Amino acid sequence: NVCDVAIANSYYMPIMLSRDDQRAWGQSARVVFPDQDGKGSYVLTSGVALTKADRAVDAATKFVEFLVSNYGQTAITNTTYEFPVIGGVALPEPLMALGKEEAGVSAATFKSNFVPLGKIEDQRAKVTAILDEINFDQK
Repeated sequence: NVCDVAIANSYYMPIMLSRDDQRAWGQSARVVFPDQDGKGSYVLTSGVALTKADRAVDAATKFVEFLVSNYGQTAITNTTYEFPVIGGVALPEPLMALGKEEAGVSAATFKSNFVPLGKIEDQRAKVTAILDEINFDQK
């Protein structure tokens, strides 16, 4: 199969390049961070929360604190190749190489367009209607 353009999470590229069975795919592609002359690329953010139902609040709180610590973010970034959610975390080389062919992108530093979660939630009903209309789940 041949594909000219794909929309994917950027962390898949370093993963492909690190695997013998996928390296050729990664070497045949490049990452582009869209809209660098406009608002910037949309960045999908990960989140964590504690619920009222949580019985181990102290342990859960410590886990969340670990996740957003420099040590935790370094471990996540070096394992999953996701961008850290806090500043000051050194990026591994495979992540630093993303977008290197693109003007204005250097060391995986690019213009990003942060969309608050509340604005995303405001669009949920519209998106759900579109997914139902096109029978996305093929029910």
